[in-house]
Amino acid sequence: MTAAQPISCLESPIPSPIKSTLAKRPVVTNDVFAEMENETALMFDAIAGKIEREPSLLSIPLNNIARWLAKGHPSVSRLNGWKAMIEEAMQSSSAFAALLALLRDGSPDAMQWKGFDPFPGILTDSELDALRQ
Repeated sequence: MTAAQPISCLESPIPSPIKSTLAKRPVVTNDVFAEMENETALMFDAIAGKIEREPSLLSIPLNNIARWLAKGHPSVSRLNGWKAMIEEAMQSSSAFAALLALLRDGSPDAMQWKGFDPFPGILTDSELDALRQ
């Protein structure tokens, strides 16, 4: 008995009902993703700039983390990672600079951290609206 060979999604035929559904959907291009990435980069740059000017704002993400952990958030290790990084940034100028650099970094590692960030509340609604325009 031979094992079935996997068929790549490019080789397998798409059934007609699915084809017609796909044909009606808007085409998503890399431009949409680039625009989203740019908006995210602008937001984190604005967060970093505001924290840089007013370091006491680091209490906001720490309060967010404490509240989320108290509510039983399942991502304890990720929240504790942010907590440790922020607390260290409050004690050391080099750690503060490293936190700001992370917020401004577009690398995959930085994006993974920022994909789960505790910074809601740093920027006001009007600041966020200005970034989106």
